[in-house]
Amino acid sequence: PPRISSTNWRAQGTAYGGTLPSYLTFRGKAPTTLHPLGSTADQSALMNFGTQFPSGSGYYYYSYTGNLLLQDGTGIINLNTRKVIVFVDGNVAINSKIQVADGLGFFMIIASGNIIVNSSIGGPQEAPPLIPDLEGVYYTDGTFQTGTNGSGADQQLHVRGVVVAKTGVSMQRSPAVADIPGDHFEFGADQSMLIPSVFSKRTINWREVLP
Repeated sequence: PPRISSTNWRAQGTAYGGTLPSYLTFRGKAPTTLHPLGSTADQSALMNFGTQFPSGSGYYYYSYTGNLLLQDGTGIINLNTRKVIVFVDGNVAINSKIQVADGLGFFMIIASGNIIVNSSIGGPQEAPPLIPDLEGVYYTDGTFQTGTNGSGADQQLHVRGVVVAKTGVSMQRSPAVADIPGDHFEFGADQSMLIPSVFSKRTINWREVLP
C-alpha cells in the first residue's frame, strides 16, 4: 500500500478490476467544437462563455490542446454555483485552489496527460467544518500528483470530490506536523451526482427483433 505521510499513514484497498473509460471516450460524448481556453485559465475564463451542452442544461464545456495551467491571481478559483467541464489533451498544472458551492456548483477536468498539483496548495487543518483546497472531479489517463516541497516541508492537501487516475495517484506530501496525513481525500457525493448524464450514455442501442 502507498505511504501517504512521513509518519507511516497508509491507505489500503483492492485495486479496481473493471475497465475505465479514456479521455477520448469522454471527449467523444461531447460536442466536436468546445469553447477554447488559453494556456492559462483563471476564474474569469471559467466563469464566462463556455459551450453549454445540452442547451439549457447549465453545464459549460471548455477545451485546450497542450499543457494547461489553472491559476488565478487571487490564489483561488471559486466557481460558486457554475457547472464547468474542461477537456485537456495534455497535462494540467493546478496552481490555485478550486472551490464550488457545495451541492450546487460543479467542476470536472478530464485530461489525457497528468494532473499536477502545485506544492504550495494546502494549509493547516482547520477547526470543523474543514475547507477543502480542491473540489470537483479530477479524471486523468495519467497520474494525479499531489506535489511536495520535500521531506517534512509540506502542508496538508485536502481534496473533496472524486479523483480517478488511470496510472495511479502519487501521494507525495510529507507534512511538517508528524500526526497529520499529508494527503486528505474526501468523497464528495454532490460532485459525483452532478457528473453530466451524457457521460453515462452507452453507444450501443438494444432492439428487439423478430426471430
